[in-house]
Amino acid sequence: MSTSHPPEAGRLATPSQRLLLRASLLEGETALEAWRDWDRREVLEELDGASDGLVGLLWRNLDAHGVEHETMSKLKGVYRHTWFENQTVLRQAAIPIRALRTAGIPTLALTGATMCPLYYRDWGVRRMDDFDLLVPPDRATDAMAALRAIGASPRMSNAEAWVPLRHSMPFRHPDGWQVDLHWYSLWRSASDQAVWDHAVAVDVGGERILAPVPTHQLLLVCVQGADWAPSPSLRWLADATFVIRAGDVDWDLLVEEADKRLVTVALGSTLEYLRDTVDTPVADTVLRRLHQAHSPRFERTGFRQTSRQDGAVTTVFRVWERQRRLKRLRPPGPTPPDLLRTYYDWLTLSSDGRPWLSLRRAGSSALRLAGRRLSAAKAAAAARLP
Repeated sequence: MSTSHPPEAGRLATPSQRLLLRASLLEGETALEAWRDWDRREVLEELDGASDGLVGLLWRNLDAHGVEHETMSKLKGVYRHTWFENQTVLRQAAIPIRALRTAGIPTLALTGATMCPLYYRDWGVRRMDDFDLLVPPDRATDAMAALRAIGASPRMSNAEAWVPLRHSMPFRHPDGWQVDLHWYSLWRSASDQAVWDHAVAVDVGGERILAPVPTHQLLLVCVQGADWAPSPSLRWLADATFVIRAGDVDWDLLVEEADKRLVTVALGSTLEYLRDTVDTPVADTVLRRLHQAHSPRFERTGFRQTSRQDGAVTTVFRVWERQRRLKRLRPPGPTPPDLLRTYYDWLTLSSDGRPWLSLRRAGSSALRLAGRRLSAAKAAAAARLP
């Protein structure tokens, strides 16, 4: 049985970010009060990156409420800039889509490319800088070849060797566009066949491509939002809210899919946080079913570790959790090697063929962690002494 586990520091919105989210997503006096409190705290030109990404959405919501304020022209300027930037991204997005289609590779668009046309209905409220494409696992290396053929380069030169170990690989083109090529939709990988089977068509940059239906979109957005990040991500909260507002989420199917994919812990945590932060309607029965679903130890442990700050120890748990997941679920794609081989391959590929360097860094990190915990234990013991 899984238990509720609230997001930790790397996934929590700060108090100011929470106000911004409520001002951007809610209606009536609740939204206006949040905006007034946020405006007293923040300077528009000094916003963190996550908050800056919501400014266009904030302007649209305030404008819909008839707000007249000296900052509205600046907010609208950010909205217009986002709209124009997204038009450039859209034109560039068509290039890899066409390349993959010409190569005969089925392709499905994830996250940013689909959120604006299907849910926000406005290209100025959300930056489309997370352009991801999903291909079948057995076509991953073919897709890499197709992207290389048009001049795009992977972030790692030995990209094909990473296919059994990762779920995606970023590619960048000299013209400036970039795309994340996925063969699994999530790091917490499982079969994506249901996503493909229920997909709908959408226009991206003048090209027709498949996109997840709302139920699967919500699952992907929330599970991606569960992991720790150096700067707390706010976009997943807005994305999930707009998907739910579309009114086409099949909540029974959502719980069933989460159970099949072994992501009930992550999904339950993020949906509960979503409801608590921006009052998004998520029924108690849905949360109860997710929290009461059976979850294996590796799912619970992996969730706790990936919701904490990245580091060598976190990577060890992430790799362990994913390897156990693939062994258990057996999704289509390369058969994962055993755990020791997985670690060896990961360390080798991460260190240009010199795994001992990664082992040294991991060992040093583990020793520092052990030292901190020992010091904390000593301090706690000393505090209990009379």
